[in-house]
Amino acid sequence: GDSNNRTSSRFYKDNTVTLTPKANVTQFVFYTTSDSYAKALLASTYTNASATRETGSNNIVITPTTSGSQISITMEGACGCTAMKVHYQPTTVEISSAGYATFCLPYDATIPEGLTAYTATDNGETVKLTAIGSDKIAAGEGVVLKGEEGTYTFVATTEDISATANNQMVGVTEDTPLTSADNAYMLTRKKDDGSIAFRLLATDYTLGANKAYLKLENNARNLISVVWGDNATGI
Repeated sequence: GDSNNRTSSRFYKDNTVTLTPKANVTQFVFYTTSDSYAKALLASTYTNASATRETGSNNIVITPTTSGSQISITMEGACGCTAMKVHYQPTTVEISSAGYATFCLPYDATIPEGLTAYTATDNGETVKLTAIGSDKIAAGEGVVLKGEEGTYTFVATTEDISATANNQMVGVTEDTPLTSADNAYMLTRKKDDGSIAFRLLATDYTLGANKAYLKLENNARNLISVVWGDNATGI
């Protein structure tokens, strides 16, 4: 799959490097800057992972041997890396017959054809949902997805994607407990006309991974209507 760039690093002999991958991480690729650095990283001691060298390059590919388990690397020698990339399994989302879902990913990704992703802003009376002006979604960005019923696959992109400014949707990438003190509003449908709205969370609730909620400064309103923006990109 595709991957996301991470910052450059330098390690020294006997340093211990720890990586805590999400369950959907398939590989880490370290882009070392010389043959000697590549050899040092390859010869290091690994716990819960194995290492190989990409043919014809100084890149070292570290593969978790146990999904989601912490990886420990004890450096055999000094090593400098210009970048590290994290490779993820593609993530799927189910859109029900309602045609909507909240969503969030731990990596920058391409929005699949047939879906439009919306961010949210509150004006004190209604919440405006505005389509993201590209076919990419930023890591950690909470959105509302709109599309026909079906299963859609998000694939990571190597582009650096910036989250939309002033978005009041909060995304989570792991199961997250919420309480009434969080001023959290959940996507729902009105009983009277079936339109989309946000309802205040009044009880303790654990929001599942890769979902999102609307967070406001106060909980003065119980049910908030939605106004759709016209910035759709035809995705």
